[in-house]
Amino acid sequence: MRRYDGLKHRDDENDAAYLAQWLRLGILPTGYLHPPAERALRDLARKRVQWVRMRTQQRLSVENLQAREFGARLSRAEAKRFLDRKKAQTNQVIATKALAHKRARASYHLRKERRCFDVKRCFG
Repeated sequence: MRRYDGLKHRDDENDAAYLAQWLRLGILPTGYLHPPAERALRDLARKRVQWVRMRTQQRLSVENLQAREFGARLSRAEAKRFLDRKKAQTNQVIATKALAHKRARASYHLRKERRCFDVKRCFG
């Protein structure tokens, strides 16, 4: 392997020269500062993305745990039908909590009875 034979430049003067060269070539990345009125909306959007990722992570964690323990996954179609039915009766938050509760109870009973997952028993 060939060793580095050039000089290493690590100072503000050389950094400024590189940045000036990039600026002349038009390839210097630029940033955008949101006006104060838009910052609150941006922060809300970021927080929503964070919550959606966290929700997905938790759902996948529960599904993978059940798959490891019992060799079967919960049926997404059945869970989706259950969720839609609950949403029609109540609202999104209560429906999501009901599905999470149903999955937790199914997981508990599967561990307790050491049986395979039965979709009809859970969502029937």
